[in-house]
Amino acid sequence: MTTALAVDASYDALTPQAARCFKDKNTVLFAQCLWTAVERPSACVPNLRAAYNAGLRIAGYISLSQYGSGIGHVNNGRLGIPDDLWDAMEFVAVDIELDNIRIEEVVAAVNRVRAFGKRVILYTNYNSWMTKVIPRNPDTIARMGVLLWNAYWDGDPDIDFPGLRFGGWRDDQVILEQWTGGTNVCGTFVDQNSVVLELLNEGEEDEMTPEQEAKLNEAHALAQANDKRLDGLTLIVGHLGQRIVGTENWIKLHQAVLEIFRNRLLFNDELTRRLWAEVFDGEEVPDDPEGTLEERITELERKLQDIQDATEEGEEA
Repeated sequence: MTTALAVDASYDALTPQAARCFKDKNTVLFAQCLWTAVERPSACVPNLRAAYNAGLRIAGYISLSQYGSGIGHVNNGRLGIPDDLWDAMEFVAVDIELDNIRIEEVVAAVNRVRAFGKRVILYTNYNSWMTKVIPRNPDTIARMGVLLWNAYWDGDPDIDFPGLRFGGWRDDQVILEQWTGGTNVCGTFVDQNSVVLELLNEGEEDEMTPEQEAKLNEAHALAQANDKRLDGLTLIVGHLGQRIVGTENWIKLHQAVLEIFRNRLLFNDELTRRLWAEVFDGEEVPDDPEGTLEERITELERKLQDIQDATEEGEEA
Protein backbone atom coordinates (compact mmCIF):
# COMPACT_ATOMS: atom_id res chain seq x y z
CA MET A 1 0.00 0.00 0.00
CA THR A 2 1.38 3.40 -1.06
CA THR A 3 0.01 6.59 0.43
CA ALA A 4 0.45 10.25 -0.47
CA LEU A 5 -0.74 13.62 0.80
CA ALA A 6 -4.20 14.92 -0.11
CA VAL A 7 -5.96 18.02 1.20
CA ASP A 8 -9.57 19.17 1.28
CA ALA A 9 -11.15 22.57 1.76
CA SER A 10 -14.59 24.11 2.09
CA TYR A 11 -14.78 27.92 2.48
CA ASP A 12 -11.17 29.10 2.42
CA ALA A 13 -9.89 30.39 -0.92
CA LEU A 14 -7.16 28.52 -2.76
CA THR A 15 -5.03 31.02 -4.65
CA PRO A 16 -3.00 29.96 -7.70
CA GLN A 17 0.13 30.51 -5.60
CA ALA A 18 -1.18 28.25 -2.84
CA ALA A 19 -2.13 25.59 -5.39
CA ARG A 20 1.43 25.61 -6.74
CA CYS A 21 2.73 25.43 -3.16
CA PHE A 22 0.68 22.27 -2.55
CA LYS A 23 2.00 20.82 -5.79
CA ASP A 24 5.57 21.58 -4.71
CA LYS A 25 4.88 19.76 -1.42
CA ASN A 26 3.99 16.61 -3.40
CA THR A 27 0.28 16.89 -2.65
CA VAL A 28 -1.46 14.66 -5.18
CA LEU A 29 -5.14 15.50 -4.62
CA PHE A 30 -7.24 18.56 -3.75
CA ALA A 31 -10.86 17.89 -2.72
CA GLN A 32 -13.38 20.71 -2.51
CA CYS A 33 -16.74 20.93 -0.76
CA LEU A 34 -19.41 21.25 -3.46
CA TRP A 35 -22.40 21.49 -1.11
CA THR A 36 -22.57 21.87 2.68
CA ALA A 37 -26.15 20.49 2.90
CA VAL A 38 -27.21 24.17 3.05
CA GLU A 39 -25.19 26.08 0.44
CA ARG A 40 -22.29 25.96 -2.01
CA PRO A 41 -19.14 27.65 -0.68
CA SER A 42 -18.37 30.72 -2.79
CA ALA A 43 -14.77 29.55 -3.24
CA CYS A 44 -15.87 26.19 -4.69
CA VAL A 45 -15.38 26.66 -8.43
CA PRO A 46 -12.38 29.05 -8.18
CA ASN A 47 -10.63 26.58 -5.85
CA LEU A 48 -11.21 23.65 -8.19
CA ARG A 49 -9.97 25.73 -11.12
CA ALA A 50 -6.82 26.83 -9.29
CA ALA A 51 -6.01 23.27 -8.22
CA TYR A 52 -6.69 21.88 -11.68
CA ASN A 53 -4.56 24.53 -13.37
CA ALA A 54 -1.69 23.78 -10.96
CA GLY A 55 -1.69 20.12 -12.03
CA LEU A 56 -3.30 18.73 -8.89
CA ARG A 57 -5.81 15.92 -9.17
CA ILE A 58 -9.19 17.16 -8.01
CA ALA A 59 -12.29 15.72 -6.32
CA GLY A 60 -15.43 16.95 -4.60
CA TYR A 61 -17.66 16.13 -1.66
CA ILE A 62 -21.34 16.72 -0.98
CA SER A 63 -22.85 16.81 2.51
CA LEU A 64 -26.21 15.26 3.32
CA SER A 65 -28.59 16.22 6.10
CA GLN A 66 -31.95 14.97 7.36
CA TYR A 67 -33.53 17.94 5.63
CA GLY A 68 -34.05 17.25 1.95
CA SER A 69 -33.45 14.08 -0.02
CA GLY A 70 -30.14 12.47 -0.83
CA ILE A 71 -30.86 13.00 -4.52
CA GLY A 72 -31.67 16.66 -3.92
CA HIS A 73 -28.41 17.29 -2.07
CA VAL A 74 -26.39 15.65 -4.85
CA ASN A 75 -28.26 17.68 -7.48
CA ASN A 76 -27.34 20.86 -5.60
CA GLY A 77 -23.72 19.73 -5.46
CA ARG A 78 -23.60 19.15 -9.21
CA LEU A 79 -25.35 22.39 -10.09
CA GLY A 80 -23.02 25.10 -11.35
CA ILE A 81 -19.87 22.98 -11.61
CA PRO A 82 -18.34 23.48 -15.08
CA ASP A 83 -18.37 20.27 -17.08
CA ASP A 84 -14.60 20.20 -17.58
CA LEU A 85 -14.01 20.33 -13.82
CA TRP A 86 -16.74 17.78 -13.12
CA ASP A 87 -15.26 15.43 -15.71
CA ALA A 88 -11.78 15.87 -14.23
CA MET A 89 -12.80 14.91 -10.69
CA GLU A 90 -11.33 11.62 -9.50
CA PHE A 91 -14.43 11.01 -7.37
CA VAL A 92 -17.30 12.72 -5.58
CA ALA A 93 -17.73 11.79 -1.93
CA VAL A 94 -21.08 11.63 -0.14
CA ASP A 95 -20.37 13.25 3.24
CA ILE A 96 -22.17 11.81 6.28
CA GLU A 97 -21.55 13.72 9.51
CA LEU A 98 -24.88 15.29 10.50
CA ASP A 99 -27.65 13.86 12.68
CA ASN A 100 -30.47 11.50 11.69
CA ILE A 101 -29.63 10.68 8.09
CA ARG A 102 -31.50 7.60 6.90
CA ILE A 103 -29.51 4.96 5.05
CA GLU A 104 -32.09 5.01 2.24
CA GLU A 105 -31.10 8.61 1.50
CA VAL A 106 -27.41 7.69 1.55
CA VAL A 107 -28.07 4.91 -0.98
CA ALA A 108 -30.08 7.31 -3.15
CA ALA A 109 -27.25 9.87 -3.03
CA VAL A 110 -24.66 7.24 -3.96
CA ASN A 111 -26.74 6.11 -6.92
CA ARG A 112 -27.34 9.72 -7.98
CA VAL A 113 -23.59 10.45 -8.09
CA ARG A 114 -23.16 7.34 -10.23
CA ALA A 115 -26.01 8.48 -12.47
CA PHE A 116 -24.03 11.68 -13.04
CA GLY A 117 -21.18 9.51 -14.30
CA LYS A 118 -18.80 9.91 -11.39
CA ARG A 119 -17.01 7.48 -9.15
CA VAL A 120 -18.49 7.76 -5.66
CA ILE A 121 -16.94 7.22 -2.23
CA LEU A 122 -18.30 7.78 1.30
CA TYR A 123 -16.84 10.28 3.78
CA THR A 124 -17.65 9.72 7.44
CA ASN A 125 -16.12 8.81 10.80
CA TYR A 126 -16.66 6.19 13.47
CA ASN A 127 -18.87 8.32 15.70
CA SER A 128 -21.13 9.59 12.92
CA TRP A 129 -21.65 6.17 11.36
CA MET A 130 -22.24 4.49 14.71
CA THR A 131 -24.56 7.09 16.25
CA LYS A 132 -26.05 9.42 13.62
CA VAL A 133 -27.07 7.22 10.69
CA ILE A 134 -30.46 5.46 10.83
CA PRO A 135 -30.21 2.54 11.43
CA ARG A 136 -26.93 2.65 13.32
CA ASN A 137 -23.75 1.24 11.81
CA PRO A 138 -25.26 -0.16 8.59
CA ASP A 139 -23.08 -2.17 6.21
CA THR A 140 -25.21 -1.27 3.18
CA ILE A 141 -22.76 1.14 1.58
CA ALA A 142 -19.76 -1.14 2.04
CA ARG A 143 -21.71 -3.96 0.38
CA MET A 144 -22.39 -1.62 -2.55
CA GLY A 145 -18.64 -1.53 -3.18
CA VAL A 146 -18.29 2.13 -2.14
CA LEU A 147 -14.86 2.95 -0.72
CA LEU A 148 -14.46 4.75 2.60
CA TRP A 149 -12.90 8.15 3.33
CA ASN A 150 -12.44 7.87 7.08
CA ALA A 151 -11.90 10.85 9.40
CA TYR A 152 -9.55 9.96 12.26
CA TRP A 153 -7.90 13.10 13.63
CA ASP A 154 -4.82 11.80 15.41
CA GLY A 155 -2.28 13.99 13.60
CA ASP A 156 -0.57 10.91 12.19
CA PRO A 157 -0.67 10.21 8.43
CA ASP A 158 -0.93 6.44 8.90
CA ILE A 159 -4.15 4.50 8.19
CA ASP A 160 -5.85 3.73 11.53
CA PHE A 161 -9.04 2.04 10.32
CA PRO A 162 -7.87 -1.52 11.19
CA GLY A 163 -7.83 -0.49 14.86
CA LEU A 164 -11.39 0.90 14.87
CA ARG A 165 -13.48 -0.72 12.16
CA PHE A 166 -17.14 0.04 11.46
CA GLY A 167 -19.78 -0.09 8.76
CA GLY A 168 -18.74 -3.42 7.27
CA TRP A 169 -15.87 -1.87 5.33
CA ARG A 170 -12.80 -4.03 4.86
CA ASP A 171 -9.35 -2.61 5.48
CA ASP A 172 -8.67 -2.66 1.75
CA GLN A 173 -11.77 -0.51 1.12
CA VAL A 174 -10.33 2.58 2.85
CA ILE A 175 -9.16 5.01 0.17
CA LEU A 176 -8.44 8.03 2.39
CA GLU A 177 -7.85 8.87 6.02
CA GLN A 178 -8.31 12.44 7.16
CA TRP A 179 -5.79 12.83 9.95
CA THR A 180 -6.08 16.54 10.82
CA GLY A 181 -8.91 19.01 10.85
CA GLY A 182 -8.48 22.60 9.68
CA THR A 183 -4.76 23.41 9.45
CA ASN A 184 -2.99 26.33 7.78
CA VAL A 185 -0.89 24.87 4.98
CA CYS A 186 0.48 27.01 2.15
CA GLY A 187 -1.57 29.89 3.57
CA THR A 188 -4.84 27.97 3.12
CA PHE A 189 -7.09 26.43 5.79
CA VAL A 190 -7.36 22.74 4.81
CA ASP A 191 -7.80 19.26 6.26
CA GLN A 192 -4.92 16.89 5.66
CA ASN A 193 -5.39 13.33 4.42
CA SER A 194 -3.47 10.25 3.37
CA VAL A 195 -4.74 8.77 0.11
CA VAL A 196 -4.04 5.17 -0.94
CA LEU A 197 -2.67 5.57 -4.45
CA GLU A 198 -3.51 2.05 -5.59
CA LEU A 199 -7.20 2.69 -4.83
CA LEU A 200 -7.15 6.23 -6.21
CA ASN A 201 -5.72 4.97 -9.48
CA GLU A 202 -7.94 1.91 -9.66
CA GLY A 203 -11.19 3.70 -10.51
CA GLU A 204 -14.67 2.27 -10.19
CA GLU A 205 -15.46 -0.27 -12.87
CA ASP A 206 -18.44 -2.47 -13.56
CA GLU A 207 -17.43 -3.90 -16.90
CA MET A 208 -17.18 -7.43 -18.24
CA THR A 209 -15.24 -8.70 -21.19
CA PRO A 210 -17.33 -9.58 -24.27
CA GLU A 211 -16.81 -13.27 -23.42
CA GLN A 212 -18.08 -12.76 -19.86
CA GLU A 213 -21.09 -10.80 -21.16
CA ALA A 214 -21.92 -13.64 -23.57
CA LYS A 215 -21.74 -16.24 -20.79
CA LEU A 216 -23.86 -14.08 -18.49
CA ASN A 217 -26.53 -13.61 -21.15
CA GLU A 218 -26.53 -17.36 -21.80
CA ALA A 219 -26.90 -18.10 -18.08
CA HIS A 220 -29.71 -15.60 -17.79
CA ALA A 221 -31.57 -17.16 -20.72
CA LEU A 222 -31.06 -20.69 -19.38
CA ALA A 223 -32.41 -19.68 -15.98
CA GLN A 224 -35.51 -18.09 -17.51
CA ALA A 225 -36.05 -21.20 -19.63
CA ASN A 226 -35.82 -23.47 -16.56
CA ASP A 227 -32.92 -25.32 -18.16
CA LYS A 228 -31.15 -27.37 -15.49
CA ARG A 229 -27.86 -27.39 -17.37
CA LEU A 230 -27.23 -23.75 -16.40
CA ASP A 231 -23.79 -23.75 -17.98
CA GLY A 232 -23.23 -20.15 -16.91
CA LEU A 233 -23.94 -20.69 -13.23
CA THR A 234 -20.28 -20.60 -12.27
CA LEU A 235 -19.97 -17.16 -13.81
CA ILE A 236 -22.98 -15.91 -11.86
CA VAL A 237 -21.46 -17.09 -8.58
CA GLY A 238 -18.07 -15.63 -9.41
CA HIS A 239 -19.36 -12.19 -10.28
CA LEU A 240 -22.19 -11.51 -7.82
CA GLY A 241 -19.96 -10.00 -5.17
CA GLN A 242 -17.87 -8.03 -7.66
CA ARG A 243 -20.60 -6.07 -9.40
CA ILE A 244 -21.58 -2.58 -8.32
CA VAL A 245 -25.06 -2.53 -6.78
CA GLY A 246 -27.74 -1.08 -9.03
CA THR A 247 -25.88 -1.32 -12.32
CA GLU A 248 -27.28 -3.22 -15.28
CA ASN A 249 -24.94 -6.19 -14.76
CA TRP A 250 -25.77 -6.37 -11.04
CA ILE A 251 -29.50 -6.42 -11.79
CA LYS A 252 -29.09 -9.00 -14.55
CA LEU A 253 -27.10 -11.30 -12.27
CA HIS A 254 -29.68 -11.11 -9.50
CA GLN A 255 -32.55 -11.62 -11.92
CA ALA A 256 -30.86 -14.84 -13.04
CA VAL A 257 -30.54 -15.96 -9.43
CA LEU A 258 -34.20 -15.13 -8.86
CA GLU A 259 -35.20 -17.35 -11.79
CA ILE A 260 -33.03 -20.18 -10.44
CA PHE A 261 -34.85 -20.04 -7.10
CA ARG A 262 -38.27 -19.69 -8.73
CA ASN A 263 -37.58 -22.78 -10.82
CA ARG A 264 -36.39 -24.80 -7.79
CA LEU A 265 -33.13 -25.65 -9.51
CA LEU A 266 -30.15 -27.49 -8.06
CA PHE A 267 -30.76 -27.11 -4.33
CA ASN A 268 -28.27 -29.86 -3.54
CA ASP A 269 -25.63 -28.45 -5.82
CA GLU A 270 -22.57 -26.70 -4.35
CA LEU A 271 -22.98 -23.78 -6.74
CA THR A 272 -26.54 -23.20 -5.60
CA ARG A 273 -25.43 -23.20 -1.96
CA ARG A 274 -22.87 -20.54 -2.84
CA LEU A 275 -25.53 -18.53 -4.64
CA TRP A 276 -27.81 -18.69 -1.62
CA ALA A 277 -25.05 -17.54 0.71
CA GLU A 278 -24.04 -14.67 -1.60
CA VAL A 279 -27.54 -13.32 -2.07
CA PHE A 280 -28.71 -13.79 1.52
CA ASP A 281 -25.72 -12.38 3.41
CA GLY A 282 -23.89 -15.60 4.20
CA GLU A 283 -26.91 -17.66 5.22
CA GLU A 284 -26.61 -21.38 4.53
CA VAL A 285 -29.25 -23.20 2.51
CA PRO A 286 -31.71 -24.55 5.11
CA ASP A 287 -32.32 -28.28 5.43
CA ASP A 288 -35.75 -27.75 3.95
CA PRO A 289 -35.26 -24.93 1.42
CA GLU A 290 -38.81 -25.30 0.13
CA GLY A 291 -40.09 -24.24 3.53
CA THR A 292 -38.53 -20.78 3.31
CA LEU A 293 -38.22 -20.41 -0.45
CA GLU A 294 -41.29 -18.27 -1.09
CA GLU A 295 -40.25 -15.90 1.66
CA ARG A 296 -36.74 -15.67 0.21
CA ILE A 297 -38.04 -15.12 -3.32
CA THR A 298 -40.23 -12.28 -2.07
CA GLU A 299 -37.25 -10.81 -0.22
CA LEU A 300 -35.08 -10.89 -3.33
CA GLU A 301 -37.85 -9.45 -5.52
CA ARG A 302 -38.27 -6.58 -3.07
CA LYS A 303 -34.51 -5.97 -2.97
CA LEU A 304 -34.30 -5.83 -6.75
CA GLN A 305 -37.32 -3.54 -7.02
CA ASP A 306 -35.99 -1.14 -4.38
CA ILE A 307 -32.66 -0.86 -6.16
CA GLN A 308 -34.31 -0.35 -9.55
CA ASP A 309 -36.70 2.25 -8.13
CA ALA A 310 -33.84 4.17 -6.51
CA THR A 311 -31.82 4.08 -9.72
CA GLU A 312 -34.74 5.23 -11.86
CA GLU A 313 -35.59 7.99 -9.39
CA GLY A 314 -31.99 9.22 -9.56
CA GLU A 315 -32.05 9.29 -13.36
CA GLU A 316 -35.33 11.22 -13.46
CA ALA A 317 -34.42 13.81 -10.82
